[in-house]
Amino acid sequence: MLGSVKVSFCVLALTLSTSVVLAHGGEEGSDQAGSDGPFPSQNVQLRAHLNFEALGHPGATGNVVEGWRDPSTGREYALMGLSNGTVFVDITNADNPDVLGYLPSHTGNSLWRDIKVYQNRAYVVSDNNGAHGMQVFDLTQLRGLDRNLSRTFAETAHYGGVTRGHTISVNEQTGYAIISGSNRDNGGLHVVDIRDPSSPTYLTKAGGFSSDGYTHEAQSWVYQGPDSTYTGLEIGFAANEDTLTVVNMSNMAGMTQISRTGYSGAGYTHQGWLTEDHRYWIFNDELDERNAGEGSFVKTHVFNVEDLDNPRYVGFYQHDTVSIDHNVYIVGEYAYMSNYSTGLRIMHIHDPENLVFHQTGFIDTYPAGDTSMQFVGSWDNYPFLSQHKILVSDINSGLFIVRATTVPEPATMIGLGALGLVALRRRKAK
Repeated sequence: MLGSVKVSFCVLALTLSTSVVLAHGGEEGSDQAGSDGPFPSQNVQLRAHLNFEALGHPGATGNVVEGWRDPSTGREYALMGLSNGTVFVDITNADNPDVLGYLPSHTGNSLWRDIKVYQNRAYVVSDNNGAHGMQVFDLTQLRGLDRNLSRTFAETAHYGGVTRGHTISVNEQTGYAIISGSNRDNGGLHVVDIRDPSSPTYLTKAGGFSSDGYTHEAQSWVYQGPDSTYTGLEIGFAANEDTLTVVNMSNMAGMTQISRTGYSGAGYTHQGWLTEDHRYWIFNDELDERNAGEGSFVKTHVFNVEDLDNPRYVGFYQHDTVSIDHNVYIVGEYAYMSNYSTGLRIMHIHDPENLVFHQTGFIDTYPAGDTSMQFVGSWDNYPFLSQHKILVSDINSGLFIVRATTVPEPATMIGLGALGLVALRRRKAK
């Protein structure tokens, strides 16, 4: 249906929140559904909320959120994408965060921005706003800064090998960034070598994959799953509008398609994440609920990828809320899902083969939109710092810092043990 559409249907209607900074400390919440200020919640405690005025950008809208932990100082930061740039917030004290300033968009405003961090640098792409390319920002500039809403930073470097990029991901084990949905490589995987930021020419194209057309979002892992044919190789998992497309990226100059698998009822294959044993790809379809009509419950889809040449669609888990799903990330046995109008949902993955999930907590960051099939509310989340400091971005309401009160430290992995945890934190905690 959407094969010719080159941007995701992420936002159609926007209304700005008028809430102010809220901070909550003290005892952890109970296991009963309740409310944290104006935001309905269960087992998720609000620590702070910064609306766009508090972020220094009244009138802006929000999109992606990313986290960074400074390896030298231990301080932690939120990087939130806005329609007009990227704002940096010191969240070391999560109950009293400090806005440090922002990096303006390389070109004009856009609803779409994506940010990833690698080796103390932020990489920022944007879509539908001219020749934005990829911005690079040295995050060590944030060290020692105090609160300043009006501070404006300059980009450290710029990659002009693409004009637009809808999303970006980084494999921190290999040092390659994947820009998806660009004007290059038929909108497929455009891979940039970002391994050596000390070199002035380090931003170079490493390869491209265009055989299956437009990719909305992709991640790559050094594969450690049950398919021994590909053990130790860099494998890409691409959400290609109506398929899961698996790509062998071990030779960047000659990437090859391993498989391309569709599923019944596909609306718009948006984004997914591997379980930590690399056996399942859990993903969201951004238009299946909307296509089913008002009142449709959220669906979380599952592929069995134990055989990369022949992925098998398992089916979907149906939630008890009405919304559109957007982004999902997995830490240990828990999936952290941003479902537009119903906010952050934390799901315990009991048995993906039999579609057994259990909701352990939630916070609704946009309660005005409940039962809405509109693109409003929660865009993204970042659960890779700790369960006590989860970042949530909201299109209409800004940045949230929350604590999951019933999620344990991810010491028990799904099949990977402690080594899986180390690899995950190396890849994402930054």
